Amino acid sequence: MSTNTPNHRPGRFADYGELIHLQKKYIVKQRQDLLVLLPTNITFKSIIEFGCADGTNLTFFSEKLNIPQNQSYEVDICSSKETQSNKFKFSHQSIENFLTENNISFDLILLSDVLEHIYNPWKILNQIKNKLTTNGIILISVPNLQNLNYLDAVNTGEFNYKSSGLFDETHIRFFSIKTLKYYLEELGFRVLNTSFRPDHSLSHIRQIAHNELLKNNHFDINLNNISIRLNKNNIDLYTGQQVLICAANG
Repeated sequence: MSTNTPNHRPGRFADYGELIHLQKKYIVKQRQDLLVLLPTNITFKSIIEFGCADGTNLTFFSEKLNIPQNQSYEVDICSSKETQSNKFKFSHQSIENFLTENNISFDLILLSDVLEHIYNPWKILNQIKNKLTTNGIILISVPNLQNLNYLDAVNTGEFNYKSSGLFDETHIRFFSIKTLKYYLEELGFRVLNTSFRPDHSLSHIRQIAHNELLKNNHFDINLNNISIRLNKNNIDLYTGQQVLICAANG
C-alpha cells in the first residue's frame, strides 16, 4: 500500500468549538446506510441532527420517516446561507452548548461524523442519552480506526493529517467498532445494529480478498512489514471507512 503523504499545510481551521460563518455551501450526503439500521417497528415523531451542514441529510431522514418540519431540529457550529434558510429549526451552536441549554427530548438523534471532532465524546453521549425519549434511538457514524489505511499509516509512521477524509486534521478522537460499542453499553445504551461504510480507496484490495476467500478460508495482506489476515468475518472490519451504529435508550 502507498504511504499517506502530506498534501497541504495543516492547522488552518478554527479553535475547538468556535462558531464559524461560511461563505460557501457546506454539504453532507444522504445517509441511506444509517437509515437502514433503524428498527422498522418504531414511529419517529421528532428528530435532531448534530453536525447538520446544509441540511441535506436531515431533509432525507425527515421525509423518509414522515417527521414534521416543526419537530425536525438541526445544530452545527458552522452556519451558511443554506442552514439559515432551511425549513427546520436550526441552532448555530456547539453540541456542548445546545445540550446544556436545552431540555428538549427527541425520538431520533443523528451523530453522523461528529464524535471524532468532540473533545469529550463520552460526556456528550451521556448527555444525549438524557435527551432521548423512552424508546429513542441514536444513529452514529465515526471513522473506522481498524481501516487498512490507518494501520498502514501507523506502521510506516506516515500518519499525516489532511483537510478531509480519514486523516481529517480536525479529528481528535479515534474509535474502533469494539470500543464504541463498549462505551455505549457502559453508558446504558442498547446496541441494536452495526455496519460499515465501504472505503472506495480499498475497493481493489477488497475485490482481490473476496476472490481469494471464495477458494480459501483466509487471505493475508502485507502492509510493508506487518501482515493482516482477512477472512469472511473480518473483511468489512478492515476495509470499512466508517463504523455505523444504531443504539436504543436502555
